[in-house]
Amino acid sequence: MNSRSINIYIRRLQSVNCPLLDITSKTVSTIEAIIHVILKNICFSIKKVIILTDRKTISVSDIDTSIRFLIPTELALNMIAFSNQAVILFGQSERNEKKERILTREKRSGLIFSVSLTEKYIRDFGFCNYNVSSLSPVFLAASIEYFIKQLLILTAGITIDSKKVRMTPRHV
Repeated sequence: MNSRSINIYIRRLQSVNCPLLDITSKTVSTIEAIIHVILKNICFSIKKVIILTDRKTISVSDIDTSIRFLIPTELALNMIAFSNQAVILFGQSERNEKKERILTREKRSGLIFSVSLTEKYIRDFGFCNYNVSSLSPVFLAASIEYFIKQLLILTAGITIDSKKVRMTPRHV
């Protein structure tokens, strides 16, 4: 996944969630590294789940299982709930597509983080022999977006407590 493109989405999420605080480029790089590690581990566990279940399509349930396996309980449940809401919005927008045409999958699902980047990450990770369902990248993008939001909110709280206006890697 291109690091420059992830930086854009991290900065967008920061401007939406913490508009009064600034963020340094080193902090964005730190968050980006965290996201890469999480995505890599999630994709690795998805691959294990698919091999164990002997299926050829990556589905939302596979991503759900790997998130529940890798991430602590409360955070995982909140990530999955947020992701399910995004998938529901995405499905409703596909049904209402005749009324108004929304082009991007991010807008259909109400996300800021790129769905196409997560799909590209899934496909480039070593799943070339597997199919990817249309909802899987939406689910994974929503869960990553929720994780980044929570990380930024906690970092902003620590930044405000230390009476600073700029988030640094120390605050992460």
